[in-house]
Amino acid sequence: MVHASQKLLSLTDGNLAGVDINLGCPQTIARKGNYGAFLLRDVDRVCEILEALRRDLPGDVGVSAKMRIPDEDTDGVLLKTTIQRFIDSGVDLI
Repeated sequence: MVHASQKLLSLTDGNLAGVDINLGCPQTIARKGNYGAFLLRDVDRVCEILEALRRDLPGDVGVSAKMRIPDEDTDGVLLKTTIQRFIDSGVDLI
């Protein structure tokens, strides 16, 4: 993902506003490929991706993550913890 983002940065001559990680797609194909909403099951991996993007992209290129509220998170604890981990990973926008 970092490599692809750097390629986009190069192809746009550095005119890239940001990179958004979509953690919201609930489609069956996303489940099979373990991406979208299903990648959110591995928060450690998502944080590694966010940290790498923030580290390797220029500071003026935003890094954001779109996510769904987990169905099983009835009390909001998982959401709050995940958001804080994303913030600690350097994400600019959730």
